[in-house]
Parts: sequence; structure tokens; C-alpha cells
Amino acid sequence: MTPRRVVPECPLAAGRVCSERRRDVKRCGRVWHPGCDCRPGSRPCVVPYPTNKTFRPMHVLTTIGPDNSTKAVLPFIAGKGALSRGGSVALFAMQEATYLGAPSHVDLTELKAPGLPTVQAVLETLRAEDALDEFVVCKPCAEARGIQAADLAPWATFGGADDLARQAAGHDTTMTF
Repeated sequence: MTPRRVVPECPLAAGRVCSERRRDVKRCGRVWHPGCDCRPGSRPCVVPYPTNKTFRPMHVLTTIGPDNSTKAVLPFIAGKGALSRGGSVALFAMQEATYLGAPSHVDLTELKAPGLPTVQAVLETLRAEDALDEFVVCKPCAEARGIQAADLAPWATFGGADDLARQAAGHDTTMTF
């Protein structure tokens, strides 16, 4: 499915936005597109979701750790969603989520939400598909919880506020959990 081309020269497009929402389409939020009849009072056009080639990387900031396994898996599921659209994800773990980057402190095969795969299974999928750009663990948060560099998984690194800012600036979408 390819996105439809915007027609800015449409005289009635000025100030009008797409407002219809269906399962297979999204609101463009800007102007009407080919397919609408460009008349006042007519139905708004619909714009197909972007193809995988237009999906941008996702940034996820997580603070939920193994004490809430139902929510701890959600940042990884969001990353899997990015993968399904052809994108990638960069994760930044703070507070209790720092345990997720230290397998010696938590068993990732045990963390899961009802109806969803385990954190370990999703993480393996992301890594196998090269969709995990990076997993940064907040160093001050981790050290306060007794997590040292030797405890980190090979796919995780320590970082700080500068890494969080870099990740956020380098991605179009930021989600927090």
C-alpha cells in the first residue's frame, strides 16, 4: 500500500483536514488528498498508513521493572511493533527498569503479560532482526540498585542523561512506560 500524493494546489484544501478514521487508514491531519472530491461538505479522504519504507525509528523510555511483569514487557512489545512496520527501536531504562538490562538480577524468561510473549522472547526477536538499535541503562539508577557494569547483558550499555537526550533527538517517536 503506497501513500497517496498530496495535492497542495487544490483550492478547497486550505484549512481542511482529514478526519475519518478506519482500521486500515490514518488521519493525515494536514490537507485533503487525491480521492476526496474537494467540495465543501463532502466526505473527507482517507490516507493509507505509510509503507514500511517510510517508518522512522522509535525511542522508548522505560521505568517499569520486574516487580510489575505485566507492564515490564510493554516497551519491548512497542519495539516489536516498530519492527513489524520495518523500523527499529532504541530503549533507555531508568529506575526499576535497569534490572531488565542485567540478566544476573532478573530472569527475562519469567517476565510476561497475559496473552503476550516473555520479555526474553521479544528481545531475541528484536536482536535477531537487528531492530534493537541500543539498550541504554541509566548508570546512576543502576548503581543505586547494586547493578555494576559486569552485570549488564552484552546488548546493554551504561549511559546517562546525555544518552537519553541523544536518543530522543535522534528519533521521531518517543514513548514512555
